[in-house]
Amino acid sequence: MNTSKQRLETLYKFLPQLTTVRYGIMPSHFHQSVKDHIEGMIRLAPTLMKQAGLQFNIAKLNAVIIVHDLPELGMDRDITSWELAKRPELQRVKTKFEHETITRLGKTHGSWLPELFEYYEKQDNELTKFVKWLDKYESNLYLLDKAKGHDLNFDWFTHNTQRLVTATLSFPHTKDITVKRLRDIKTLFENHSGLDEWANLYDSLN
Repeated sequence: MNTSKQRLETLYKFLPQLTTVRYGIMPSHFHQSVKDHIEGMIRLAPTLMKQAGLQFNIAKLNAVIIVHDLPELGMDRDITSWELAKRPELQRVKTKFEHETITRLGKTHGSWLPELFEYYEKQDNELTKFVKWLDKYESNLYLLDKAKGHDLNFDWFTHNTQRLVTATLSFPHTKDITVKRLRDIKTLFENHSGLDEWANLYDSLN
């Protein structure tokens, strides 16, 4: 998938428009714009890529990071995986909106854009698997940071952490980073629910 300078610049121009609220079903202090999420991923990517012993073209990596959430353009708030777990029928709504948005953007900006999104969705190479893992890793960091001084829905956080572990199992290059993350949050699990859930997550990686 070719990612020219012009195409990357086009993708960056979408960032100010990505005001869609992530975690909108949760109290407002947990809310995050898609723009902030993407920019967080871009900031984390070089360091985590190095820690995982990976080497990607940064322009291509950033393009895939941006496009992976581009279907959220125009939504008031995202339909979270937490909601989908409770109401699977919402997946049809989410998928339909994503398809319509990417198709519309493709008609305006060229077929390369939906092709790039499909490149990410196929999850058949190291770069796209890294982006999917990074998406979950940034979310896990963000949620715990925002929970400081606030009540944390621990079932929600456990669900979020399970998604990080699942992404790691699909891309073992990031295993050491995720294991360290689980060790960092071990006390949190111990204080909220005991260590059974934490142990299940930890053991699945070892």
